Amino acid sequence: MPGPAVEEYLSVLGEPAALEAAVAWYRAAGTLASVEVAPISVPTLYLWGDADHSVGASAARWTADFATGPFRFEIVPGVGHFITDEAPDIVTAHVLEHLAAHP
Repeated sequence: MPGPAVEEYLSVLGEPAALEAAVAWYRAAGTLASVEVAPISVPTLYLWGDADHSVGASAARWTADFATGPFRFEIVPGVGHFITDEAPDIVTAHVLEHLAAHP
């Protein structure tokens, strides 16, 4: 993550209530494994940075198994988990292209 982004996150998460909310999000996420979710039928764009240490390549690719609508998987080389911070121009370009293809 770029230095300025780290500083911005820390300026927000330095507040006790914000940090508790962030930690609570991850605590709650563990319960999602037992939730039944219907397949995704809307056009989906999945952008994955190949340096993401939180979501592995297999997990990212297997997301397509849960999509019945159009699904596009794009790998962004050298980018980690915070893809919007690390490669905002690439993300924006892909999202605009996706929206143009699926108005």
